Amino acid sequence: IGTNCLKVILECCYLTDAEKKIACKLSVEAGADFVKTSTGFGTSGATLEDIIIMKEAVEGKAKIKAAGGIRDYETSKKFLDLGIERIGTSGGISI
Repeated sequence: IGTNCLKVILECCYLTDAEKKIACKLSVEAGADFVKTSTGFGTSGATLEDIIIMKEAVEGKAKIKAAGGIRDYETSKKFLDLGIERIGTSGGISI
């Protein structure tokens, strides 16, 4: 999308694992720079399982942003250790 960064937000809490894979693959085909787990307003936020599914599905062709429910250092470290590039959180100061 030119010089603009395109982030596609999946609301993973409403999707099956198969739908998450399809959504990630379609996002990559559409030129997404990032695929994001959640808006943070769904019934739940990012999970480590979601990140594993998403990383596999994008095959390194898009970056992953985890968002929703990440409020402390220990949790953010687990996501970062899985290889995400960004964290969406309202708890940046406490992290």
